[in-house]
Amino acid sequence: MKNDSSSTCSRHYVQYGPATTRDQWISLLITRHMHEIGHSGVASTTGKVRRKYWILQAHKLAKTVKYRCVKCRELEHRVEVQLMSELPGHRVAPFTPPFYSTACDYFGPFRVRITRNTTAKCYGVIFTCLNSRAVHLELATDCSTMEFLQVLRRFFAVRGRPAYLLSDNGTQFVGAERELRENIRGWDKQQLQEFCADKGTSWRFTTPAAPHQNGCAEALVKSCKSALKKAIGEQVLTSFELLTCLFEV
Repeated sequence: MKNDSSSTCSRHYVQYGPATTRDQWISLLITRHMHEIGHSGVASTTGKVRRKYWILQAHKLAKTVKYRCVKCRELEHRVEVQLMSELPGHRVAPFTPPFYSTACDYFGPFRVRITRNTTAKCYGVIFTCLNSRAVHLELATDCSTMEFLQVLRRFFAVRGRPAYLLSDNGTQFVGAERELRENIRGWDKQQLQEFCADKGTSWRFTTPAAPHQNGCAEALVKSCKSALKKAIGEQVLTSFELLTCLFEV
């Protein structure tokens, strides 16, 4: 009985023996052997090693082994990538003011508090300069055309009237463009000049079901959502509080 106990303790000691450093040859052999069982990643190789052995700085050693592994480098070879086409002219237009060429998009919805027990949905509207990537954020209570026209008027009042406006084929954008065209059609040139709209705004829609064509706005929507999540988390703010956060973002 005594001999069995001593043998068990000795096996336990061998399995979880004294710690070794990553510079020793036995440490390299153990790590290489564990890595070659499946050629897993660095964290997985380190976990396999530490099931039986304790090697100091095992993570660095596993990273070295994986980097020098010929099979892993063959499997992770660089594939061909699609060549990017030239940027359109309005994306590289020097000596133009900010928001001269602008892209817009909706994002959300967000829950806002109306009363103590009542909430409602609202949406964020992003305007980004296609040349300088400057960002202007507004708040919309819904996705209707009239609401977007109010948002557009606020944007024009703060940033000026852009010469080029890019958006996707959302119903609120299509309706706003049609309504603006019909309103401008009845004005004469003198009134347009007085309203600083003698050139008008060239409004272009992307191809349906092709959001990548407005990717400059989609990428900044992701950044805005990330900043809002870090700032307010799961809190339900009032509409003016949310608008304040949007301006700070």
